[in-house]
Amino acid sequence: MKKCPKCGCTFYDNVLIRCIRCSAELIDVVSSDYVTDMLDWYTMLPSFMKIERDKIDRLEKLRLKYNLLQYKFFISIGTTIWALEKSQEETLAVLKKAMPNANDKELWKHVLLAKLNIKLAYPVKYFFRPVEIKKDIENIDSIVKNFESFEDVVLYIIEMDEKEHAFFDPTGLKDDINKILYDLK
Repeated sequence: MKKCPKCGCTFYDNVLIRCIRCSAELIDVVSSDYVTDMLDWYTMLPSFMKIERDKIDRLEKLRLKYNLLQYKFFISIGTTIWALEKSQEETLAVLKKAMPNANDKELWKHVLLAKLNIKLAYPVKYFFRPVEIKKDIENIDSIVKNFESFEDVVLYIIEMDEKEHAFFDPTGLKDDINKILYDLK
């Protein structure tokens, strides 16, 4: 966000250099009164990935630091380990509603099956492993029997994605995003 120090106009276009109204030089502003509705990257996030207010401000500062377009920043957030965990938690919540009598292992099995089927339907171009994925689907019961908690399911999915370099980021941006989202220093 940019603000005119002279007349107080606010602009959500980071390309502008001068105020449209008075031609004063604009300054970058990110504060707690920032209107989240004007942050395209934030509004693009699904409801289960909405972020606390203080983190929104920190993430927007990070986006400005890297000079990223809104949609590219949205993609960067959406491809973090944090987002993967949130997605799996949402899948579990949906499955609990759809299968109210299922035990934990049965729910975990379906979370993992959902992820494996997504991998088959939307393969990563250079790392598509259909034989391994189909083998995992066939052996799903033996995989799930080793899980002691939902965290084990998520870790298994993270390891699968790491094999496909899903979190590869030479810029360090995703690490910075994860630090903010996990409250790490």
